[in-house]
Amino acid sequence: MLYSEPGGYYELEADFSKPVVACVVGRWKQKLTRAVGHEGALAGGNDDAASKESWFMQKFDVDRPFTPDDPVCSAKGALVTTGWARHHGSPARVQE
Repeated sequence: MLYSEPGGYYELEADFSKPVVACVVGRWKQKLTRAVGHEGALAGGNDDAASKESWFMQKFDVDRPFTPDDPVCSAKGALVTTGWARHHGSPARVQE
């Protein structure tokens, strides 16, 4: 399993052979007037956290993020968001 905070479109387009847990964060940045983030995120263009969540839900064939109460995932992977990652760490721990 790969646990990643995707930075840009290139990670969406990658063809992974193992399940991926994509941790999409950054909704707090929506109100800022200047770009912030790591280089990969800035190079990715004008996409935001909500767009990335949508991208990865489509890629993984799921309709909502993974939570402890609703552990939705597919053979392709799972999407986690800021709240889950901050409070619980990797979803791999839940699946053990």
